[in-house]
Amino acid sequence: EEYPFSSSVALRIVAEDSISNNCSGSLISHNLVLTAYHCFSYLINDTSNPDFYVYPAFDNGKSNPLFDSVRVSKIFYFENGDLAFALLDESIGHTAGWIGFGYARDSILNDKLFHKISYPAYDIFGMKDFNGDTMFYENGYVDIYLDQLLGVNNVTGIKGQSGSSWFTFENLPVAYGTASTIASFIHQRITPEIFYSIKNLQQDLSEPESPSSVSLKV
Repeated sequence: EEYPFSSSVALRIVAEDSISNNCSGSLISHNLVLTAYHCFSYLINDTSNPDFYVYPAFDNGKSNPLFDSVRVSKIFYFENGDLAFALLDESIGHTAGWIGFGYARDSILNDKLFHKISYPAYDIFGMKDFNGDTMFYENGYVDIYLDQLLGVNNVTGIKGQSGSSWFTFENLPVAYGTASTIASFIHQRITPEIFYSIKNLQQDLSEPESPSSVSLKV
């Protein structure tokens, strides 16, 4: 329940009266989630018409009553890339919190310690009672810089972490990409074009709602 961990969400699929693990994501506003497009793409044309739900936290495999779960109402993505932005039916960021997102030159990201918080969707260790509610944490330094990708040499990611954010701490956590493939810990990079497109999208579709009460600590 502690921020920024509460801003990391698990993506689950509900189809034919069953729930299955899928990917991770991060709240980047009160009702918008940053994740990977391939988490949706292979099911978009599924005849079962699956619903996608976001879970900000778990309590022994069940949704945490403090945050519960929220349905994804729309999915926005960019061609020739693996970033997706999921608009939620309800605002949960006022309770769970959200992280920033941005773009930066290679020289600015160099020597910055990056962090990752995720909910792996697969039982990679053969745990008998695996239910997908255990968060994983990793950190490292980027040394692969491409126009569309950020990665780490000599590191292999863990399967099932797709969509989780690769973020640094400025004054607050800021995501610069999302996990796309496990090879070389590759993350789809947020480009300036994507950044400004989503900022405009936030203004159009994600008008902030006034919470009923506000608790402030300084």
